[in-house]
Amino acid sequence: MRSLIAVAALLAVLGLVASPALAQGMGPSNARAQQQARDAKNKPPKADEDAYKNALKSVPAPKNVDPWGNMRSDSKSGR
Repeated sequence: MRSLIAVAALLAVLGLVASPALAQGMGPSNARAQQQARDAKNKPPKADEDAYKNALKSVPAPKNVDPWGNMRSDSKSGR
């Protein structure tokens, strides 16, 4: 009788340990949904890509600015 109770308690503990893994979606029935979610996350929508490219076209090209340009002299005086 004691061995039966020990086996039942062991199975109950193993069941409690294994249940969090199933709750996290580790089962095979959720694999397809997880793959679709990963694919959707990695691929941005087409409308967003087009809007981003159009926004980049409207940004002006950066100018070549030399902040120290007026501090330099034109003469080469040995320095």
